[in-house]
Amino acid sequence: MLVLQNRKGEPDMTKGGIDGDESPWLAALREAREEAGIDDLAFPHGDASCFVGGTTRMHLAVTDQDVNIVPNPKTGVLEHTGHAWLPIAKARRLFERHDGYLLPAIDWAEMIIT
Repeated sequence: MLVLQNRKGEPDMTKGGIDGDESPWLAALREAREEAGIDDLAFPHGDASCFVGGTTRMHLAVTDQDVNIVPNPKTGVLEHTGHAWLPIAKARRLFERHDGYLLPAIDWAEMIIT
């Protein structure tokens, strides 16, 4: 699982709002590109690759592409300072120690891939 490190040193994932009349799907692709420099994604789980919980929507994708963190193209702010590819159990422990609102998405992803 890709875990980004935000400017506060906390774990994070690619995420963000929907711009204008952009679809949630296109917003997810844009956020992956803007926050991690990833635009080569595959969705081997098809329709099962989308988690929706409250206002959170996450997509499960795979890539061999390297992460390239750059400043946000709109604000010029560097939102993330690092990243790691982690086993899902280790990623869960990081998110449990910080803001746990993404834990349902992590649990869902683990269910899909096992």
